[in-house]
Amino acid sequence: MSGYPSAEHLAGHELVAGSSYKLPIMLPDAETCEVCFRFDPHGAIDPEQGLLLRDGARLTVLRQIARYPAMLSLLQGAAIPCDYSVLERQVGDEVYIFGAHQVGVLLARLFQARGGRVRAFLDNDERKHGAIIEGIPVQGFDRSTMVPGVLVVLGSGRYSETIRVDLATKGWINVMTMQTFLAAIDAPYITEDSFRNYHSVLFNQASAFVSAFLCLEDERSREVYDGLIRMRLELGNAAASIRSDFRLEYIEPDFIEAQDIRFYVDAGAYDGDTLARLESRLGAAQNAYLFEPEQRAFEACQRRFADRKTVKVLQAAMSETPCWIPAPRANSCDVLGQLAAGDVQPMADVAGLPLDEVAVGAVSLIKLDIEGAEGSALRGARQVLLRERPKLCVCAYHRSDDLWRLIDTVLALRGDYRVGVRHYSDIIDDTTLYFY
Repeated sequence: MSGYPSAEHLAGHELVAGSSYKLPIMLPDAETCEVCFRFDPHGAIDPEQGLLLRDGARLTVLRQIARYPAMLSLLQGAAIPCDYSVLERQVGDEVYIFGAHQVGVLLARLFQARGGRVRAFLDNDERKHGAIIEGIPVQGFDRSTMVPGVLVVLGSGRYSETIRVDLATKGWINVMTMQTFLAAIDAPYITEDSFRNYHSVLFNQASAFVSAFLCLEDERSREVYDGLIRMRLELGNAAASIRSDFRLEYIEPDFIEAQDIRFYVDAGAYDGDTLARLESRLGAAQNAYLFEPEQRAFEACQRRFADRKTVKVLQAAMSETPCWIPAPRANSCDVLGQLAAGDVQPMADVAGLPLDEVAVGAVSLIKLDIEGAEGSALRGARQVLLRERPKLCVCAYHRSDDLWRLIDTVLALRGDYRVGVRHYSDIIDDTTLYFY
């Protein structure tokens, strides 16, 4: 580092593309540390190449990196990897899961697959009490009927933090967040073979996460991103300060306006619920392409828009190149099988289609929620992005490195996008990157 020129007294516009610099950072205790970065407006984020600064205007943010505790921790290498053996011992052979809905049922399946027993689902909704879900009874929190000291796992996407506080008030100490629990039992999650990857990748690719952070446009996004990394480091719930109203997902007013949905593309359209929600807030789309590979969701989406010739529903996936992929047998957001009614014979394979070969006209907004295939879909939309510069809403939690890799993917395709991020739940799910 001693051979690099200092950027201490430089303005962002004075940085020379392709050069590396050292920069003193003032720490909260009035001490300083030096960091090294390379400046390259067209550079790729690469964990092996250290910290990247793409925009000289973000030099001020880097100087003030100590304002963002998780970013500073990654930059200094100060974060401590989790000792999973401690968590494993805390779980034991049986648990209660608080939340008798999608998240809770998913956690129960993962725990049972590892030989564990779920004694009961706990839920505050009295209408569910007495029900049996996949062989597991549902009851309210009642100490008199519960085995003392058994672990309670928080299994709610929207209310886990509220439940955690309530249990602490009632004196139930043995509680785990979803994130801690999944790491403890070493469960697979979405595309990852182990949930632990969401934690360990922060240490293996620290400079890449900080480089992506330095691409963010607005202060709110920087606060949210720092909070997301803190959540992963601590395996806790998302802090209330970084969460947005879940009803605003994909229609975040900081980024999305009514004119943006005129020519809409949705990959992972499910039953068309997102377009319906967008239109209820922002008005009708003039034209839409909805991609949904799963049979039941595709049919439900077709029915919803049967009278709309300008809404084209495709039983297909968005992909980088034309291909055939195995048709999904279930939809990840339909854990409870709410679309499973009826005798459906799913296709063996469905087409993977690049958006560049489908959308020949205007495109103003693309939403991607496709279980880790977002990067592939973006690369298959390269010409659309170059031609139309649509706004993008991209889910960024299906892979452990999504929070940096998807930013890098989009900026490599078109470097003039501004980048924002918002988060919509208590848990690791429901993080959306906005490119606008």
